[in-house]
Amino acid sequence: MSQNSFCRAEKRNITDERQALNEVILKLEEGLGSETYLSGTADPHLGDIAVYGTLRSIEGLPAFDQVLGERDASSPLPGWYKRMKEQVGN
Repeated sequence: MSQNSFCRAEKRNITDERQALNEVILKLEEGLGSETYLSGTADPHLGDIAVYGTLRSIEGLPAFDQVLGERDASSPLPGWYKRMKEQVGN
């Protein structure tokens, strides 16, 4: 498993995984902006569900705390995650 992760990171020229994750989360926050969902509508779409599923799969791990726990109050991500959790359920 770790060999596979290493190959993927090397293929994408990722030398600092934490920095790469933060860059992706910043792009996600930019895409979300002031919208309720990534779809820009009142309801989530497949993109919202895919991102939610990815984040849900790491809930309870240190990476999840890095993604949601380290966001400041102006970040739309924690609110989006909470709305998605309500929409999708546990």
